[in-house]
Amino acid sequence: MQEIEFIPTIDVLQSITENCPECYSHQKENLLVDARLYVGLVLSEFKLRRSDNLVPPQSFASNFLLIMSRIGYWQTTSSVDWCENNYEYSHYIAEFWNTFSSLAMIIFGEAGARMNLCEGFRFKLAFRLISVVGVGSLLFHATLTSEMQALDEVPMVWSALTLVHPLIESIYGPQGYWLPIAQVIHAILCTLAVTIAKGDMQFIFFHMSFGSLELLSLYLMHRIYSLKKSSHPAVKYLFERGVIIYSLAIAIWLTDLYMCDYVNGGEKSILPFNPQLHSIWHLLASFGLYLLVVLTLYNFLWESGVKCNVVYRFGGLVPVVVKNSLSFKDVKKLERSKPRKNSFISIYSREF
Repeated sequence: MQEIEFIPTIDVLQSITENCPECYSHQKENLLVDARLYVGLVLSEFKLRRSDNLVPPQSFASNFLLIMSRIGYWQTTSSVDWCENNYEYSHYIAEFWNTFSSLAMIIFGEAGARMNLCEGFRFKLAFRLISVVGVGSLLFHATLTSEMQALDEVPMVWSALTLVHPLIESIYGPQGYWLPIAQVIHAILCTLAVTIAKGDMQFIFFHMSFGSLELLSLYLMHRIYSLKKSSHPAVKYLFERGVIIYSLAIAIWLTDLYMCDYVNGGEKSILPFNPQLHSIWHLLASFGLYLLVVLTLYNFLWESGVKCNVVYRFGGLVPVVVKNSLSFKDVKKLERSKPRKNSFISIYSREF
């Protein structure tokens, strides 16, 4: 069967360029036309050539729909486009694997809020903000729009802020009203910066805001680890595993962002396929963050005088903070659920 060639007339290209410059979007270095906005114009002006004859209208319509499916439903306006090929599996989902791997954040956030001893409002909020980040991430990767990107990134800043407060107070004691007021002001400024800025500046503002909170939180967690790793095995386990997993996730995130050409299965790639590294980042970051939030919760409760313990559920994989008022039967059940020795997650929690 002879290949059909699509020939846009000069009038069409000039008209779209002059009247609708936003109809163009760069996706993977290919210039695509959002023909949805000019479907009438394109249908009337586009010509198909097969040898010297025009293709019948029926063939034109079917091939035009094929082009439309590859363009995708959403117009890309985000400041970053990840390594996954866009609209590969669905006309309505820009990044299929990145979208559905975001469910990991929703699951870990909601499970953390329900399973852990979250006395008070702040830690339920901390866990559920992880779920909110997951919802935003799902919408962002499905659409690659700037609005959904903000919905992904702004809750990440809020989530980090909810951890800074209990970390500071568990180390330095109660701080009064100045700390929450300062955090609210910081949250407002970061939210405005991330939502108002566009392009590269938006990307820079977000990572400066979130990155600084990440570093501060890790510094405070390391202080807790240094003080309690000997007397509290749970602190040692949660910090070491949490940092290792989260650091690995960041390394994978950076590789996907800055070395896409070498890991996407293309001509320059050292891999024969695209391993969807950003999806792996979602999974590892969700679990690593969960471990670090549990560490913060456990330390805060202990410093507040609540006698608690970390137990390990789902085959010893998922640590959970519970009250230390267990029956003999419960203790035996929890003993059987602790991590196995000589494994990556091997450590035994003490009953305090």
